[in-house]
Amino acid sequence: MTNAEMTTTETRKPPPPMVMLRDRLVSRRDELKAALADIPVETFIRSVMTSVQLNPDILACEWSSLWLACMRACRDGLLPDGVEGAIVPYKNTANFIPMYQGLLRRFRRSGQFKWVTAGLVRKGEEFSHHIDENGEHFLHVPGDSFDAPIEKIYALATTKDGGVFATVMTKAEADKIRALSKATRDDAPWKMWPEEMYKKTALRRLAKVLPSSRDQMSSLDADEILDQGPILDDRQHAIESKTNDDQAIDQPTAKKKTDAAVNKPG
Repeated sequence: MTNAEMTTTETRKPPPPMVMLRDRLVSRRDELKAALADIPVETFIRSVMTSVQLNPDILACEWSSLWLACMRACRDGLLPDGVEGAIVPYKNTANFIPMYQGLLRRFRRSGQFKWVTAGLVRKGEEFSHHIDENGEHFLHVPGDSFDAPIEKIYALATTKDGGVFATVMTKAEADKIRALSKATRDDAPWKMWPEEMYKKTALRRLAKVLPSSRDQMSSLDADEILDQGPILDDRQHAIESKTNDDQAIDQPTAKKKTDAAVNKPG
């Protein structure tokens, strides 16, 4: 190899970070397809790329954590589109967090419920919740003012066998849970989607009294931990780091060292 050829090789620029990320996801298309149940692979990859476009800080995360976030989304059967779920960067770690609509989708998909919902009660709205010998009674008449202060958060579910379950929280109770979150950046879930996170908090509390499967409860417990801060342990690294590509997506690959002997005079 001539000196000119080596110079060209060394100075060749890596592809843009977005292109690198898409190439990596496409290269693992079969793994994504095997993990996804009812979501086309192309739709999932497009959703990830859209998330990155909306939040470029994801590109600074380690690839292993981003891949693990994608696998969590696949496990839950949710799109990381900011509606069903979101990929949230924390320092150099990416985490997948199901959103309110994603939790609803998971409950409905379980086949155990006729109806599941969550809502916010604002100041001035008609609301009552009481329990008597005939069971639990609940009434909420939403108002038209979406700027009114939130006073309560609730979640309701009706099972297919007729069971009715409800949980009601004051905003103060939900704010105590919010205070546990270690994510304080401007793109943290509680800052970007506060109303969705309030409803999600009520749904998770409701889930603790619902007739749910063990797998679903384990998933919800893991989700609650992720909301409070990122977790990426050595076992997770080992599972996902099949190759030596634990670098940030936008970090250029190191230049190959040229054998000094090539340039030595004979």
